[in-house]
Amino acid sequence: MGKAIINPVCALALVLGAAASPARADVFPAGIACSFTLETTELQPTKQQFRDAQGRTGVVLYTGQFGTLQFTNKDTGTSITLPGKGANYVATIDTKGNITGFTFTGHWVIIWYPTDISPVGPATIEYVGRLVVRVGPAPNFAGTLVSQEGRQVRDICAVLSG
Repeated sequence: MGKAIINPVCALALVLGAAASPARADVFPAGIACSFTLETTELQPTKQQFRDAQGRTGVVLYTGQFGTLQFTNKDTGTSITLPGKGANYVATIDTKGNITGFTFTGHWVIIWYPTDISPVGPATIEYVGRLVVRVGPAPNFAGTLVSQEGRQVRDICAVLSG
């Protein structure tokens, strides 16, 4: 799972945001998120960690009204802006502190890297509904979409290419 835009994690990237945090931008070179250089501008979400009886962190929850997202094709200057929408995700963490999977609900833009297993990137897709993604071990942390309830709203790369 290459990298979460908010925090390096793996080859699947999550685009999130919450209105109270400062904006930040990330640039993905051509061939990583799209066939062209993609810049994302987003805000950070609310984060809560839950611990078990022994004090171990087992789940990380991001939730709330996420901020407006802008995606820009750096080669052409074309951009698309998505309004903030409600969403959350739960990251499952093993006893060694490694993320082993995610469950996403609501509105999400997920960046699939070329090192992901299924779907294989580069791809930047907006989804709505519920997605379950399994994450492979280091060093690639390759993502695999296990289940999807809902729909793919749009292919951001296709929108910005056309």
